[in-house]
Amino acid sequence: MKKQNKIIPIVLLIVMFVVIVLFLGGGNFSNFSREIIPDLITLLIISVILMIVPFIFKLKNGKKMDYSKGKKVCLYNSVILYLLFSIPNFVTIFKGEHNYSYSLDPVSFAQALVVVYLIIAVIYYFINMSLFVKKD
Repeated sequence: MKKQNKIIPIVLLIVMFVVIVLFLGGGNFSNFSREIIPDLITLLIISVILMIVPFIFKLKNGKKMDYSKGKKVCLYNSVILYLLFSIPNFVTIFKGEHNYSYSLDPVSFAQALVVVYLIIAVIYYFINMSLFVKKD
């Protein structure tokens, strides 16, 4: 793997860590040293889930996938997992039941999560492409 090809997934994983810290972790930097381990564990779990299918294809074939097949596998992987993660949020959004007794509106939170999940799916599409697919 070329040096540039090694840097791309590392940079994207750092971007993912920032997304987790800011959007899923709450961005409380006063306790950052105590919260870094749970955020790293979250990153690891998300990575395993979103990289498992392309990883299995690589293990099965013993090498990187061809570009056209790999592009489809990575795209379908990202889209299917995005939809699976977003279904509960879509249900909340379509019900549209605002509950103002909570400090956080569940519909607004569900809308934000749908956007964050989309960002995560796009980032992992490119990570999977760089790690498991031959260059065209």
